[in-house]
Amino acid sequence: MSAERVKTGNGYSVKVVTVRDTLLKLRARCKRGKLVDATGKEISFYRLEGCWGYPPPDYQEVMERQRKELEALKQKYTVITITCNASGRQIY
Repeated sequence: MSAERVKTGNGYSVKVVTVRDTLLKLRARCKRGKLVDATGKEISFYRLEGCWGYPPPDYQEVMERQRKELEALKQKYTVITITCNASGRQIY
């Protein structure tokens, strides 16, 4: 799941995007026991880190490791990222 800010007539609102929504958009299907997108590329899920009220002392290293892992996964897979804060509300 994730959340997107969407501009409305009165400002912004939060639209929650489910895994189902994303899979439908990718036209995902099972092929030989694997989940693939419309082009046949395998789909992988990745749970994002970084929803801290106060970040830990090593947060920069955590975020850099996450960036590198995602970069590597995207070379082989269509990656669906799952946020730890699907409500879209700011964490204090």
